[in-house]
Amino acid sequence: MQKTIQYNKQKHGETFMEEWLPHRDASDIWQFQGIVHEIDDPQSVYAFRLVIYRMNYLLESFYLIHYSLSEVLKTTDYTESIVIPIKPGKKMQLSFDDESFLFGDMAQVLDTKHAMVLRLRGNEFAIELRMDKDYPPIWYGDEGKVFLAPTEKETRAMFCCALPRMNTFGRITLGERDFRVQGIAAVERSWGKVPLKHASVHWERFYLFFDDMDEMALINLPLADHKEGMYLHHNLEPMRIQEFSLDPVEYIEIDEWRFSSRWELNVPAINRGPYYLIPLIKSHFTLPVCRPFVGIYDQEGKKYGYGYGELHPGARNELDTISLSFFRNANPDL
Repeated sequence: MQKTIQYNKQKHGETFMEEWLPHRDASDIWQFQGIVHEIDDPQSVYAFRLVIYRMNYLLESFYLIHYSLSEVLKTTDYTESIVIPIKPGKKMQLSFDDESFLFGDMAQVLDTKHAMVLRLRGNEFAIELRMDKDYPPIWYGDEGKVFLAPTEKETRAMFCCALPRMNTFGRITLGERDFRVQGIAAVERSWGKVPLKHASVHWERFYLFFDDMDEMALINLPLADHKEGMYLHHNLEPMRIQEFSLDPVEYIEIDEWRFSSRWELNVPAINRGPYYLIPLIKSHFTLPVCRPFVGIYDQEGKKYGYGYGELHPGARNELDTISLSFFRNANPDL
């Protein structure tokens, strides 16, 4: 049986890694994301991402694993996604221990004292990166607890934290090419007994890397009319932000599901904005969850950085509930 830890709805562990393992009777999210360039070609831009979702329900639980490499300037993307059902008595294809995650040769994460090591292998690419722990973990919301509704209900709460501003370096293999890269990354960790069947807790979530080394995490819940955010200035303490606007200026429809596809961002508390978050790779808009890689621009088109989005299917659709089979059927073979 896979190793797990107890879910505590009142508080989180003292360290980032105390909450690394899957939680019993809760859903879990691990997100690794970063931007690197070739050491011999600083103008190149590559975006990498690994997302692990553990959707936990009594009769219907599964892992959804998504990992990708994007060659941004060429708008080329290489993505792998798989859904793994959790069935009692069946040996899992993936495993966790206190300091690692292993999914065969496809996705591997190892935690060490000073860094995390990430290895990804797709059909057309391979990544081996070291992400240094240069900055202490940041907890979102109210001492780590984020309520996904205006009222503070435990059934609408998740714990969220991040390892931000991780200096990153390693190698990428892409086709016949093998080259060294360096850049920046962040690791996000979230967990809670959130009923993902309810559309009101579906979010539009962004993690933004600014060129001046500032970082920002935003969670927007359109149906609940609720927001939560974190701002990390490059030489100041992290700052919680709740008063910001993230307004869609364009939409896209995928098989009758509506998603926002371009946004205007304003954060008055820190005098940031207006910015426009513009998706750079069209193929990132796919069901069941869209994960756009965006550029951050002002009104004149000047670039201020890049970021990662995650758009849940219920965020912009007037629904009450969404079947978990909608997520599970991301892989038509299951």
